[in-house]
Amino acid sequence: PPPTTTPRASRRQRQMCIRDSSWEIALHLLLGGLGATLLSRRFGVSRPGSAVAGIAFSLGGLSISLTNHLGRLLAFQWMPWILLAAHAGFCERVPGSRRWRAALPILLALQWLTGAAELAVMAAVTVAAWVLVAGGTTGRSARRVVWVGGVLVLGVGLAAVQVVPAAEMVLRSERTQMDESDAALTWSLHPLRSAEIVIPGFCGPVDVADPSSRYWGSRLVDFGFPYLLSLYLGASTVFLAGIGWVGSKFDSRWRSWRWPLGGMVLGGLLVACGRHLPVLGDFLAITPGIDLLRFPVKALLLGALPAALLAGRGIDVLCGGRTGGTRGGAVAAVLSA
Repeated sequence: PPPTTTPRASRRQRQMCIRDSSWEIALHLLLGGLGATLLSRRFGVSRPGSAVAGIAFSLGGLSISLTNHLGRLLAFQWMPWILLAAHAGFCERVPGSRRWRAALPILLALQWLTGAAELAVMAAVTVAAWVLVAGGTTGRSARRVVWVGGVLVLGVGLAAVQVVPAAEMVLRSERTQMDESDAALTWSLHPLRSAEIVIPGFCGPVDVADPSSRYWGSRLVDFGFPYLLSLYLGASTVFLAGIGWVGSKFDSRWRSWRWPLGGMVLGGLLVACGRHLPVLGDFLAITPGIDLLRFPVKALLLGALPAALLAGRGIDVLCGGRTGGTRGGAVAAVLSA
């Protein structure tokens, strides 16, 4: 605070800052959960299944861990809305498609404005892949891809006031002068730590005064402390996602969606392992721009949304599609808990 500010006023300012940040976090968690719920409903998932998808996405360990990385948390919660706009605007012939197409570059720009470039890149790749793979293979696919490419560029252009100065600052920073070839692969996911996806606190507690004394996972992460405090998705979420993926084989709509969704989950997990996978690690080390994005463990965020969507679909598969009544609601409540 300025020298003229009294200690009491300074304390009040800090309290107001904390309060505002808390509201920002809570509202964005709600935003992400609502987006995942609406997206799963767009995919034909029942209300109980959609509720599970929203809860699994916004309140999973990966999402909650990002409250320690505010910019990335804000960008992460826009992911379902971006995919919803891409799917409704380019993959479906329904009233309102043009409005979704117009909303997509605005949503992309909002994500870029959070400053989380790696998540914005993930969203761009997800949108392009979804429109190409899940949007069908008709003669109009090429046109859709061209339109989406233009939308992605427009999204960056709308956020140029943030992107251009940030890019200039990064290009002049020490990130572009790294001497160690594996510096960009710091905080790669050790295969043993992946058990934390289904076992909470598998590597020990991190919310203690001295994590090194109780967090045995310090031997598995760089600098002895994890970049993402929790990888926990939940055993029930993983189980439901597996059921949803297998069961989607017998549904005409989901048959074309199961592979891109499963591919995003598996691809995010493999990239997150980084240098711990020899061939993939060597490839990532020479990938242009990897030294600017860094920290492969962040690739797990790519699989959080598709895992949540498949978990919601799993509710419908378990209930035989009859999830409108109390049976589906009870199953959803128990498994999401």
